[in-house]
Amino acid sequence: MDGTELNAPSRIEQSARWLALPVAVGLLWWLSLANFLAFHTLVELATISVAALIALAGWELRARSKHNYLFSLAVLYGCIALIDFAHTVTYEGSLFAGDLGPNPPTQLWILARLIEAAGLAVIFNFQTRGVLASRYAIGLTMATAAGLLAIYPAQLFPDAFIPGQGLTDFKITAEFVVIALTALAGYGLFRYRARFKPVQVSSLTYALFFTALAELCFTQYASVYGPANALGHLFRLSSYFFLYRGLICDNDVDQQRSLERINPRAALIALLLCIGGIAIAAGIRNHEHGMQKQAEAYTNTRHLQDIASSLEIAMESRLRLTDSLKAFVLANPYFSKAEFHTFTDTLSQGMPGIISLQLAPEGIVTYVSNENRNAKAIGHNLLKDSRRREAVRQAIDSDQVIVEGPVTLIQGGRALIARQPIFTRYSQETTRFWGLATVLIDVDALLNSTMLNEFAQHFDVALRGLDGRGIEGAVFSGQPAIFEDNPLKAVISLRNGAWQLAAKQHPHAHESQFILSSWYWPSILLLSVLVVIGSYRVVNHRYALVNAVDTATYQLQQEVVRRRQAESDQRHQATHDALTGLANRRLFIELAERALLQAKRDNIEMSVYFMDLDGFKQVNDNLGHAAGDQLLRSVSYRLQETLRQSDILARVGGDEFIALLSSAGAQELRSAETIIEVISEPVMTRSGPVQVGISIGVSVFPHHGDTVDQLLAAADQAMYRAKRKGKNRLEVADSSLLPDRTTAK
Repeated sequence: MDGTELNAPSRIEQSARWLALPVAVGLLWWLSLANFLAFHTLVELATISVAALIALAGWELRARSKHNYLFSLAVLYGCIALIDFAHTVTYEGSLFAGDLGPNPPTQLWILARLIEAAGLAVIFNFQTRGVLASRYAIGLTMATAAGLLAIYPAQLFPDAFIPGQGLTDFKITAEFVVIALTALAGYGLFRYRARFKPVQVSSLTYALFFTALAELCFTQYASVYGPANALGHLFRLSSYFFLYRGLICDNDVDQQRSLERINPRAALIALLLCIGGIAIAAGIRNHEHGMQKQAEAYTNTRHLQDIASSLEIAMESRLRLTDSLKAFVLANPYFSKAEFHTFTDTLSQGMPGIISLQLAPEGIVTYVSNENRNAKAIGHNLLKDSRRREAVRQAIDSDQVIVEGPVTLIQGGRALIARQPIFTRYSQETTRFWGLATVLIDVDALLNSTMLNEFAQHFDVALRGLDGRGIEGAVFSGQPAIFEDNPLKAVISLRNGAWQLAAKQHPHAHESQFILSSWYWPSILLLSVLVVIGSYRVVNHRYALVNAVDTATYQLQQEVVRRRQAESDQRHQATHDALTGLANRRLFIELAERALLQAKRDNIEMSVYFMDLDGFKQVNDNLGHAAGDQLLRSVSYRLQETLRQSDILARVGGDEFIALLSSAGAQELRSAETIIEVISEPVMTRSGPVQVGISIGVSVFPHHGDTVDQLLAAADQAMYRAKRKGKNRLEVADSSLLPDRTTAK
C-alpha cells in the first residue's frame, strides 16, 4: 500500500462528508418550522459573513489589474452585505424592527437582489478592467445609497409586501428581473469561461443556478414566515457557499493572509467606538423617550380630564331634561299630547344623542317623543317589568335621578336611561306618586359629539361603570383589556354614581421624530458598521504604513534571495555537469589546485584518476541517447558511492570522468580496481539491461608532476595505455609503482 492509499479518506469519512450537507439542511429546515425568526437570523448572518469574506478577499487583490473581477466582486458584496444587514435587523419580529412591519425589510431584500444580479451580469459579461472597474465601484456605491434613501426617509421605493395581501406585483416582477439578470450573468460566465479555472466555472455555475432557484421561491410566499421563504433562504445560502468556493479556487486568493493582516489593536478600538456609539445612541433614545413619555403623560392626562369634564357636562345637561319634564308636569298636570310634543321638540332641539323624552304616569309609558322610532314603548308598564323594576323602585324611593344602562330597548337599540320620579303635592303633608320622567340617551352619539371622538384617533378608549357603578361596573364601551395595561384614567361623576374613562395611546407607527421612530435603530446599526470601517481605517493608518514598509522590505529581501539563488544556480550550472550533477573540468581544476597546494604544504601524496567508459558508444548508437544518459547517471552514482566524500569527482567529457584522491598507495589502487568491478555490473535502463567497462589511468603527486595539468596529462596517457592493452583495466603512469596483482587482490 503506497502513501496515497494511506492518506485516502476512509469510507466512514467519505460517508460523513456526504451526510454533513443534508443533515445541516435538515436541521435548518427544522429550525425554520420551530422558530422562523431564529432560522432567518442564523441564515442571514451566515450569508452576510460569506459576503464579507468575498469582499475582503477581493479587496486584498484590488491592485492587480488581471484580477479586477475580484475587486468588482469585493465592492459588490460589500454593498450587498450592508443592505442584507439592514434587512436582517429590520425583519419583522427582530429586536430592532420596532413597528416597521414586513414591507421595509422586503423592500431592502429586493433592493439587494436587484443590485447583486445586475452587478454579477456586468462582472461576468464585461470583466471590468482599469478605469471601468473604478466607475463600476462608484456607480454601485451610488446605486446602493440611492436605494437605501428611497426606502427611508424618502419612502419612494415601491411597496413589496402588504400585510393580509402578500407580495405586490412589483415584488414578483422584480424577482423575475433578478432571474433574468442572473441568466445573463451565467451567459457571460459561459462565454468567458476560458478566463477561469474549470473548478471555478463549475462552482460559479452552481452559485448562479441556486440564486435563480431562490428567486423563484421568493415569488411564491404569502407570509414572511412561510415555507417558500425558508426554502428560498436555504437556496441562497447554497448559492453563497458555491460562490465563495469558486472564489478561493483562484491561485492569488490567500484568505489566511488577508485575515492575518488585520490589525487587532485597530479592530478593538473600532469595535469599542462602535459599542460606545451604540450606547450613546441608546442613552439619547431612552432620554428622549422618557422626556416624551413625561410630556405626553402630562398632556394626555390633562386632555383626558378635559374630555371627562366635557362628558360630565354633556351628561348633566341631558339629565336636567328630566327636571324640565318634571317641571312641565307640575306646571300643567292636565297637558295634552300636542302640548307634550311641542314642549319636548323645543327641549331636545340642538342637543344630539337624545333618543326619546318620555312621561310614564303611574309607571306606564304614555307620552313619547319621536313616536315613529319609539312607538313600541307606549303602554310599557315599568313597575311590572322585571328588568326595569329595581331601578324604577330605587328612583321612586330615593326621589332622585337614576341612570341605568346602557341597556337594550324594547323598541330596539341601546341607550342610557335616566329616570326621575314625579310627585304631586295635595297638601303640605300629602304627596302622591304621579309617574316617571325618562330621558333615553344614545351613548355613541354622545361620545361622538364631544372631544373624545378626536382623542380616539390616537388612543384606544374604554368606559366602564354600568348603571353608574364606577370601577365596579362592567365595561360598556371599548375593549376591557384597555383597563389591564396601566392606562390613563379619569372619573366622570353622575348624579347617582360615576363612570371611569380609560385611554391607551396607539403605537407610534409613524413617529415624526426620527429618534423615536422605528427607523432609528436600523439606521444607527448601519451607521455603526460604517463607523467601524472608517475608524478602523483611521486608526490603522500608521499600522498600514508600517505594514507597507514591512511588505516592501519582505519583497526586497525575497528579491535579494531570488537573485542570490539565481546567481547560485548560474554558478552551479557553470561549474557542474547538467546531466550527472558532478563537478565539471573548470570546478575540478579549481578544487584540485587548492588541494594540491595543501598537499605541498603538508608534504603528502595525492592520486589522480582519468577514467573512460568502454562500450559506451555502442549503447548510445544502438539504444539511443536516453539510454546513454541514464547509463551515465548510473555510472556517476556508482563512482560517488565507491569514492570517499573527501575525494573530488568530475565529468569532463561524454563518457570521461576524473577524480582526485587525497592520498596515494595500495589502498587507492584497490579503490580503482573496485571501480572497475562496480562499473562492469549491468545497468538497468528503459531499453533493458546494458553492460560497459571502464579504463582507468592513475598518476601520483609528486612522482608524475607537481601541477594539476601535469598529473591529468600523465593519467590520461596511462588511461590510453589501458585501452590499448584490452580495456576495462587499470594502468599507472609509472609502471614501477604498480604493486603485485596478487598482493593487491
